[in-house]
Amino acid sequence: MSHASIGKPIGSQNLPLQQEGAPNYALLVNVAGGAAMDVNVTDRAARLLGIVYGDAGQILQLVPADTLTPGNSLEVAGFNFVYNGVTWDMVREGSVAGSMMVEDTGVHTNPERWLQDNHWEPAAEITIAAAGAPGEQPVGGAVPAGETRRIREITIRHAGSANTVVTLLDVTAGNIKLSIDVTAQSTVTWSSQDGREIAATLQPVIQTSDITGGSTYVSLAGVESA
Repeated sequence: MSHASIGKPIGSQNLPLQQEGAPNYALLVNVAGGAAMDVNVTDRAARLLGIVYGDAGQILQLVPADTLTPGNSLEVAGFNFVYNGVTWDMVREGSVAGSMMVEDTGVHTNPERWLQDNHWEPAAEITIAAAGAPGEQPVGGAVPAGETRRIREITIRHAGSANTVVTLLDVTAGNIKLSIDVTAQSTVTWSSQDGREIAATLQPVIQTSDITGGSTYVSLAGVESA
């Protein structure tokens, strides 16, 4: 790692700066009669840094390497680096550091993509052919460990000749999550952006209060994720 200590400025700020040829790229300042004196700075910004930063002003060029320890000087990176909390590592294809910077696929930034990736629904419409607890039906399988299920939409088609109440519970004889009044021979759709949450490992169930003259049919959908 090389550096140039620039300290206090030399000469007037109005004096022109010249650039020496490659590979040195040192800057020269005209001090009198067209004579140029090497002031050993990295660039015009470095010279200005000496004015503001004083005797301790330094510009360091980071070498292309991993596990670089940041110092107190202004550092100029010729490569892209990422900070892992302790040191700087180069960003390059296939590297651990480089893998921290990836193209966004929408997994974390696109709500619609997240809903699609975590969509949940039972394999088929549920038929409830008996009233109350005797006709209770499971709503899909049990919620996997470490995840939650949010039921966001329920469509009920009631073929019976009497009104009924459809009830969603988190488990048999458990907490009632939702009750929906349905008139005879009608279809009702309920939806909620946040839905009704079913906790991990629970097996939700659904009931209807009356099946006089016909069964109750229920379709559900939502999201399930950790």
